[in-house]
Amino acid sequence: MSRLVVSIIFFHLSLMMFSQQTFVTDSFSDHYYGKVYVADTAEVFSPGWIAIYKKGTDKELIRVESEELAVSYTDNSVAVNVKELPYGEQSVIMYEDFNFDGVKDFAIQDGQNSCYHGPSYQIYLADKGQFIFSSEFTSLAQDYCGMFGVNSEDKQLYTMTKSGCCWHQFARFDVVQNKPREIYRVEEGMDFSIPQFINTTTFEWNGKKLVETSSVRNLSVDIKDHLFSFDIPTKKKKVVLFNSGDYMTYAFVNESDEVEYYYPNDKDTANFELTTRNDSDTLRFSTKDAQYIIYNTDTKVGIKVITKGKTYDMPGDVYTRESGRMFYLFDHGLTNLSGEDLRKWGPTLSD
Repeated sequence: MSRLVVSIIFFHLSLMMFSQQTFVTDSFSDHYYGKVYVADTAEVFSPGWIAIYKKGTDKELIRVESEELAVSYTDNSVAVNVKELPYGEQSVIMYEDFNFDGVKDFAIQDGQNSCYHGPSYQIYLADKGQFIFSSEFTSLAQDYCGMFGVNSEDKQLYTMTKSGCCWHQFARFDVVQNKPREIYRVEEGMDFSIPQFINTTTFEWNGKKLVETSSVRNLSVDIKDHLFSFDIPTKKKKVVLFNSGDYMTYAFVNESDEVEYYYPNDKDTANFELTTRNDSDTLRFSTKDAQYIIYNTDTKVGIKVITKGKTYDMPGDVYTRESGRMFYLFDHGLTNLSGEDLRKWGPTLSD
């Protein structure tokens, strides 16, 4: 065998030996230490394994193998007990009391199996000097986004998960008979028919089961979609007109920006009528139950609702009146309004 071939083989063997490494860490406990084997330290995700040993006897108590470890290094060792929730750094070993029995347990990273290829963990609970795998606690570190949080003061665990930009879930758990029990969950998601609506549903434990306690629609209008709005102080409400896609929507909201009523349900049913005069403007629309008239002058703003032969006038506060892009949007294809001069509704933007 030539010297060149021998040199090439030796070079590749040296690279392999350099890239694979076993780290020992004992900073997290007086009684246990850990070993972390990484097949390729140059990679962000590497095959490897993690093991926990008893100090003094060197007895192996836990071993978890993984095809995708994400190891953080510090001072030529691996970082432990790092948990930045929900999206920050999360170390491969965490040593913490998860079931609130006063004894610390282990969370061992087993790969990137949580949401969006995030870190996932296997949970081992301390039990009389041993560590017992818990499928119930492990589910909390697999089925959500990364490792779960621990609130030792309230003795509760909490999780978060999401889907895309527009759906989030937050949950809390207590521990009953050494198992986590969900006691609260809130889910927030965009209403895709009207993107400015955020639907919020809450579930709460009533002592027997989780009960849906509320389902509300919140309004979140970006400045580019905002057309016109004003407060109604006597009702502690607000009228908001905004652009949803290619049509205008009216919303009647409370102090918490919860939508109590809106019109229309879809653009095919929209029928706004705008009347502009020198000193006043009115915007009208009708449903099968009522007629709505929004009025706007230099000194007054408000809304009238006519239903069952009665007129209800709700004056607004002119100092809370805000206008956005109504004329601009009309000029660029907002077609469900009649009338040409929308400038009276307030200042407009040029882009």
